[in-house]
Amino acid sequence: MKVDIGPEGHIVTAEDLGPLLRLDPALVQSLMKSGAITSQFEKGADADESLVRMTFWHGQVRVRLTCAENGTVLSHSRNKSSKLTLAAAVCRDAAARLMRTGLS
Repeated sequence: MKVDIGPEGHIVTAEDLGPLLRLDPALVQSLMKSGAITSQFEKGADADESLVRMTFWHGQVRVRLTCAENGTVLSHSRNKSSKLTLAAAVCRDAAARLMRTGLS
């Protein structure tokens, strides 16, 4: 697996990311646009200056890619995460408001 590096930044294809998140690749772009998949990009410092880390969350799944400066994925991991995506947090908050007002 390799991350494309270009003028728009670091890009992981839906075909690579989907299976890591246990999703159909055809759904990845729309889930990212809706906020159901969120991401974070980090650049290494000091001894790790040539590395980048990309983290993606969907539901309770976190996928982390560690890449060399040329985009080669050196390692990846998939774990359960307690971080909620924006969409999940909005749904949770809306449900809590409904419960408080008795409009369930």
